[in-house]
Amino acid sequence: MRRSIYVVVLLAWTATGGRLWGQDPAPQPSEKEVLSRALERGLAREQQGVDRRYTHRLHRVVEKLDRDARPVRVEKFLYQVVYIDGMRYERLLEKDGKPLGKREQEAERRKEEAFRRRLQRDGDGDSLNARVFRFNRDLVDRYRFRLTGTGEVNGRQAFVVSFEPKSGKLPVRHRVDRALNNSKGRVWLDQESYDIARVEFRMFRTTRFGWGILGSISHVEGVLECREGKGGNWFPSFFRIYLKGRVLFRSMHTRRTSRWSEFEPVAEAPPQSSRVISRPESLRPRSRADR
Repeated sequence: MRRSIYVVVLLAWTATGGRLWGQDPAPQPSEKEVLSRALERGLAREQQGVDRRYTHRLHRVVEKLDRDARPVRVEKFLYQVVYIDGMRYERLLEKDGKPLGKREQEAERRKEEAFRRRLQRDGDGDSLNARVFRFNRDLVDRYRFRLTGTGEVNGRQAFVVSFEPKSGKLPVRHRVDRALNNSKGRVWLDQESYDIARVEFRMFRTTRFGWGILGSISHVEGVLECREGKGGNWFPSFFRIYLKGRVLFRSMHTRRTSRWSEFEPVAEAPPQSSRVISRPESLRPRSRADR
């Protein structure tokens, strides 16, 4: 009899989501609170230079696709990701599972020298491969966000937030910004840390470069996943992006898959980037003059 009572109590507890009678569920944070905490977390990460404190391996597979999105050529690359004067750089180690030959090593040496010269000249080595989705002021200024519910990513609960570009003229500081300004999607924010656990995005409008003379991108969609690692910090673990378009007079139809691993702290923290990082601010609506 006593065992039957325990079973009934257990079933009732399960049916009420683990709550005792008379207890209300833990209050969920509001949309503004979720976005504010995510922004504070992202800005704190930038100010502390978390990414620049770790070196890691990057495995990338590049597939050239035919018109039916079937791979006709597959290339595999292994990089060591390092930071040069605070800027991310992918140092190629292997191609298609083999160490680089002398010519390839020389080409990579010249490539890295050019990167360093560009840093000295422009103070910015940013590129498409270097851009990782981060919740920061630039992102908040670019998109409208809406809390749509909750979900699960790799066994952890997350808030699901949709995003779409704001109306009007949006910032274009890098070539990839034109594609970002025409993209929308969803981001999963971990409920414990408010770090980004997953991002899904797609471009909904063709993006042209140089009035279409330099090229255009007609289709982009991708997914990024991040996991908690050393020191409670979150790092990217998986990224896949599909691109279709044209560069000058050549068509572009590719799928890139990247996987990160072996995150190790550097011996000495690299210097901060020369770019200014904004301080955390509230997410209050801005006046027209501020936009």
